[in-house]
Amino acid sequence: PLRSAITPLKKAAFVAAIDLHEHGAAVRRRVTFSNLLIIRGNAAQMPFPPAFFDLVVSLSALEVITTMTDAITETRRVLRPGGQLVAAAPWRNVLTDAGHVLLTGRDDLDENYGSRRQTLPVILRRHFRSVTLTHWPPQFHPSIALYQFITATV
Repeated sequence: PLRSAITPLKKAAFVAAIDLHEHGAAVRRRVTFSNLLIIRGNAAQMPFPPAFFDLVVSLSALEVITTMTDAITETRRVLRPGGQLVAAAPWRNVLTDAGHVLLTGRDDLDENYGSRRQTLPVILRRHFRSVTLTHWPPQFHPSIALYQFITATV
């Protein structure tokens, strides 16, 4: 699902990225899309009119946004009818939990975002007509999958 979402971005007339952090310039130097605009902002308050985008891609973001429901509502608002959200979120298992602890030095999975990964599809189903879940790598059993991919259609 991710590859099918990323490929059209290179051909799109306009690609916008929103990030709360200040590293937009560093990301811009590494990304080869000539049509990319990186905006420092909040996914729960996007500076775009309603029904502006055909596709929204979220990579390891929705599950950590403290206002996840607001971000999903806002994503739905900026998508055109028939538009899609493709989201990737780390799936919770022993491997990804260990990765979180190693990368952040914190063992706060439940308080911050552990159960939110399982809640994400439920919230998306309230806002989107169709929600499809797949796990990656596909040859792994979901109990040890590394990522959950979600495709949601307006």
